[in-house]
Amino acid sequence: MRTGNQIKVSEADLSEDMAWKNGDFYFNNVGIASIMRQISRWYDVDIIYQGELTDEKFYGTISRSKNIKQVLNVLEKTKSVHFKVEGRRVLIMK
Repeated sequence: MRTGNQIKVSEADLSEDMAWKNGDFYFNNVGIASIMRQISRWYDVDIIYQGELTDEKFYGTISRSKNIKQVLNVLEKTKSVHFKVEGRRVLIMK
């Protein structure tokens, strides 16, 4: 053992990886910008932000087999964000 070198061992949180494998979006203490990046990639849509974003963190699991409007509707139930879908564009409003 050398001095000055350290090894830190911690438990892995496989929840996000398992959720993705099982067909779910998994949000654990993430902001809306991070969530929308995942939604943008999965549904091939452009995200447009109007106004300031909420700094609220989100928690939960949503099936990726749902259509985009169903996913956005679940997020709107938090009353932190509102969405308007225009073709391939999703407008995010506070």
